[in-house]
Amino acid sequence: MGIYQLKQALTRVHELDKDISLHAWLQRHPMPSLLWQGCVVPVLLTVCTCDVATLLQWPARPLLCFVDLLLQDAGLYRLHGGTQALASALQQDTLLYSHHAVTAVYQQAQQVWLRDASEHSHCFDHVIVATPTQACGFLDNAQYATEKRLMLQLPYSSGDLVSHTDTSAMPQHRRDWSPLHYSMSRDFQNHSFSVWLNPIEASLDNDATPVFQTWNSLTPLQDSAIVQHTRLNRSVCTVDSLRSVQALQDLQAASSNTRRLWLCGSWSCDGLPVLESAVTSTLSVCAHLGANLDLRLGSAQVVTVSP
Repeated sequence: MGIYQLKQALTRVHELDKDISLHAWLQRHPMPSLLWQGCVVPVLLTVCTCDVATLLQWPARPLLCFVDLLLQDAGLYRLHGGTQALASALQQDTLLYSHHAVTAVYQQAQQVWLRDASEHSHCFDHVIVATPTQACGFLDNAQYATEKRLMLQLPYSSGDLVSHTDTSAMPQHRRDWSPLHYSMSRDFQNHSFSVWLNPIEASLDNDATPVFQTWNSLTPLQDSAIVQHTRLNRSVCTVDSLRSVQALQDLQAASSNTRRLWLCGSWSCDGLPVLESAVTSTLSVCAHLGANLDLRLGSAQVVTVSP
């Protein structure tokens, strides 16, 4: 009955106003608590990686459209080869400088200059910045004041991500393990999920010691099993943040003929800050530059700087 009720409520989800939050939508369409808290919320938290209070302030339409696709059994795709395959593909025909912190980006005439922590300067026709918006301090304060102001308005959520080998984060019996394991407290107030990396990461043998990544673990993990502890920051969406994103998109579109600095990332989206959103924003930049999907780089110089 709950699934039918949810499907009925989603029949006109594509017509929702962008200003309606998930909390406001839920007030109009009350759902059975077990279905909403035990099924819908875990799915959305896995995608958005935030807390419940933040999730409820999210614009409702993109999240509910995603739920609607899942209920229609729409096909989901997984990248074969894991993150290593993606990183290798992105590096093809690319001159890569790793571990070079960028300290300044500024424009002179029709060229953009990039300076790194070693005081080396590099000159380009265009520079594309794909970074969390809080890390935009290297942009010139005078030339890119509007961009920085809008980017710094975008909110983020934080959580603890631990890479470890503690099997207590998974079900007791290994036959019940899956690549993604979700858990929550009985009152639905605390949520956690663990990713079992061995089956999905090509560099890890399925028969080797199990390796996991756990977000906001509900129980303490053994210190001896912890490989790395990371404070994870994730962009979140609100009605106000969507306006800031739209202003940035409009700014780039209005100045596309003269612009030399371009911004993209998972934050530059209409609601789901995931890798697919980052790719979508990148394709928008490519369109401004006159590049098609079948672009061949030829002799063009492409430099990727990673922190």
